[in-house]
Amino acid sequence: ILTHCQMLINKKNEKKLQRVDLEFSILYSAEKKLVNLYDYDLNFTQDLEVMHAEKWKHLIQKQLINRPLLKNIA
Repeated sequence: ILTHCQMLINKKNEKKLQRVDLEFSILYSAEKKLVNLYDYDLNFTQDLEVMHAEKWKHLIQKQLINRPLLKNIA
């Protein structure tokens, strides 16, 4: 999840990255967990956070897709 805000910089209205989060949805549940990768309020310098978030997203999705389905034990 990318969160932006509008800021006035050098008399220009610019979009500024505020946060980069990975959101995990728990299977069969409405519960969601967030993993924060970047927060402007904690560290205003950016160093490829969006690229890293996309990489993690694809790696996790790949693992979830390739994971064998577990059978329910009665």
